[in-house]
Amino acid sequence: MARRQAVKHRIFVHAGSIMERIEGEERIHNTSVVFNRQGEEIARYRKIHLFDVTTPDGAAYKESATVKAGDHVVTYDCEGVTIGCSICYDLRFPDPFQALAEKGAEIIALPAAFTLQTGRDHWEVLLRARAIETETYVCASAQTAPSPSATSSATLRAIPSSPTPGAPWSPGPPTGRASSPHASTRKGSSGCAL
Repeated sequence: MARRQAVKHRIFVHAGSIMERIEGEERIHNTSVVFNRQGEEIARYRKIHLFDVTTPDGAAYKESATVKAGDHVVTYDCEGVTIGCSICYDLRFPDPFQALAEKGAEIIALPAAFTLQTGRDHWEVLLRARAIETETYVCASAQTAPSPSATSSATLRAIPSSPTPGAPWSPGPPTGRASSPHASTRKGSSGCAL
């Protein structure tokens, strides 16, 4: 589907994250796949940091029970702009973001599904921190609807939706760069969809 959309609309599509089967393994990878305007796969990133936590309300999440961690930082070229890949919980760890910046990333794309409890206080501040630390733009999308928990019978309380994509509980921009605090308000089309 993402490949078709890239070709149909003649855009780059950064798809994910998706669950990718691993040959000979019971676990899966949490993966982002990138297609160029011609529908060619130009990047594949597998989430490195897995969400193994117990939240303040006692809910336990052990992503590593079903997901195998990736082990490579990945960048790709989008018509002269280097884009770095990251997924969700990777946001909490600065080292991969530094490695992406060292590989020339100018933008870091981060699809995510932060829970309300872990996201309300940390999502936007961590996005801004990673943008400042790496002097890159950080473009992030977040979950806005409930999803079932993989590790309990409880339902994740999703981040509530609002007009601000990427940081639904915040009036601030979803993207940022240390030198440009209002990066998300720039006009124009990049031809890239996250």
